This record gives sequence, C-alpha cells and structure tokens, in this order.
Amino acid sequence: MTPTSAQATCLKAFAGSLAASGVKDAILSPGSRSAPLIIALGKCSELRAHSIIDERAAAFFGLGVGKGSGYPAVIACTSGTAAAELAPAVHEAREARSPLLVVTADRPPDLRAAGDNQTIDQIGVYGSAAQVMECPPFDESRLAEWADFARAAVEATLHPFPGPVHINMPLWDPLAAHPSVVQAEPPLDQIAPFAGNSNEVVEIPEGSTLIVAGRDEFGIDIPLVAAAESAGIPVIADPLSPASQSSSKVVIANWDSILRTREWADLHRPDVILRTGDLPTSKALRGWIAESAQAGTKVIHFDQLESARDPDGINSLRIAAKLHPSLSLAARGDKVWLAEWVTADVRAAAAIDAALDGPESKSEPELARQL
Repeated sequence: MTPTSAQATCLKAFAGSLAASGVKDAILSPGSRSAPLIIALGKCSELRAHSIIDERAAAFFGLGVGKGSGYPAVIACTSGTAAAELAPAVHEAREARSPLLVVTADRPPDLRAAGDNQTIDQIGVYGSAAQVMECPPFDESRLAEWADFARAAVEATLHPFPGPVHINMPLWDPLAAHPSVVQAEPPLDQIAPFAGNSNEVVEIPEGSTLIVAGRDEFGIDIPLVAAAESAGIPVIADPLSPASQSSSKVVIANWDSILRTREWADLHRPDVILRTGDLPTSKALRGWIAESAQAGTKVIHFDQLESARDPDGINSLRIAAKLHPSLSLAARGDKVWLAEWVTADVRAAAAIDAALDGPESKSEPELARQL
C-alpha cells in the first residue's frame, strides 16, 4: 500500500469512528492540504457534511451545533492562517463549556518552518483554550488505533467537562493521487549553498534562461522587467509580483495555460531558472520548476531578504542580492528562445479569447475577464 492510500485508509477509519462515537455533523472548509481529510469526512455516509468556505463562519456554525445538541461537531480546515481563523470560536467554546472537535491539516514535520506556501506554526495555535491530541502514524496496520483515537477525541470534548479539542494533522504529498502513480516521498536535500551579501555582478551560467518572479511586497524587483527586456529573457510572474502588471512582451501572461500543455512545457525546460521573491503560488508552476531541476536545470534564487524559501530542495544556489543589477551586464542574447515563449503566449491568449467569445460564453471565466 502506498503512503497516500495508507493515509486515505486511516482517515476513512477515523471518520467512521467519529460517526460511531456519536458525531453527526462535519463542518468542512476545503483547501489543498486538507483534501484527503475533507474527502474522508465528506464521504462518510453517517456524517452530515456542511461545506462552509469561510473558516471563521464554519467554526461558529460548529460551535452552535455543540451548544444546541450537547455533542461536538468536527470542523476540518486546511493549513496556514485558515487554522488561526478558527480561534475565536475555539476560545468561546472553552469559556462556554461547549464541545468542539477541530482538525487542522498541516505539513509533515519535515516541511514545517521550511518556507512552504500557506504555512504558519500550528502547534498549540489555540494556546490554553483547547486540549491538544496527537494523531497516530498513517499505517494501514494500525486502523484499530485510529478508530480508538477518534473515540478518545470525542470523549475528550465531553469529559471531564465539555470543551474544544484540537488535532493538528500532518498530511503527506501526494494528497489525493491515484494509488498507481504514487511514489514514496524523497528525503529533502539540504538547503542550497548560500552566497553572502554581494553588490557585485553575479556570473549567471550560460544557456536558455527564464526568470520566475515571486511575491515581492518590498519593491525589490520593480525594475526587474526592464532588466529582463535588456537581457532578452522571458519572465513568468506570480500574480503577487509587481512584474505581473507589466505590459512588456517579455512578461508571459498566459504561462499557466502554456505549462499545462505538457509537450510544449517538456520541450522548453530552460538551462537556467532565476528565481526572485517568494515561492510561486501556482502548484503547476512549482511542479514544473521541480521537474526541470530534476532534469538538470540550474535554479538560482536571488534572495535579498534571505528568506530561504525552498521546501522542495530545488535551488542550486541562493544569492543575497538583487537580480536586476546582474542581468544588466549579463544579457543572454537568445532571440529564438524568447520568441518561442512570446509566440506561445500570443497563441494561448488567442485560444482563450476564441473560447470565451464563442456562443456559449456565459461562464465564470468570461465574467472574470470582463471584471
């Protein structure tokens, strides 16, 4: 049994045992990290599933269930600040002596404090307001232990007096992959070598080059697009990067659609990726960068804030400097490479426009474009 299928099997036993222990309502605030937990609770026929996207509203709905019935609802949410949004209801449940079972999805221990997206320190996030319970390992040979754990969690919300219980559940990637394609998680590599602060021009390896501009709330890379134009390098900009607002042809607007075209994406892996800012928020882009690194692409992270955001262990080098001064004297000069990206961008835009301008154009994507 693969790690993902073992995880799913244990969560199924967990959900079934909650129902067998008297829990009737599962309040679900879906998210990527919580997917296997949400699926297990949502598919349990003995639980009434309530999908409430806003975590704060979900928590107070669950609090109301507990106050009205005297029995806990289970609330499940994804990782990061989603867990913190439950805090007001958790504290009120503590003060009101109302039963409440909160299950927050989290990264595995090895990926905590590694700079991954949508993460905070969730250990003890509710302070003294909630009793904390540690879940068993995901092991298909320990299903009875998972069933006992669920019963104990429900019991803890009721005795010695009613109140909230918090389970911070580390969930492993792949989160919801088909068992036939799941592989064991590789061990994380040590963090990439780090070059100290430098105002000198950095020697960038030769070859086809791509810039991936991540979130930048400090204005560090505002001149980045001009430097990329001068160097003739295509730019993929996260929506949270100032570079994404540029109308320059080197900024590839439809990169998500392009990279989801597997044949094109596989044939256009660069020799060098120059990263700036935070990790991209797109899973598709992060996956493509990781695959490219495994295929031999050199990934250099220009990280003036020294944030060390590399949970996938793909960086070849981190440099505590801005990227654009280095580009100004290190032009790639590969016009064919740039033209291929620009042409793909134009074609993707035309295909999207053609689809949205068709007779069946009354759709959410069309509404988003109009807005």
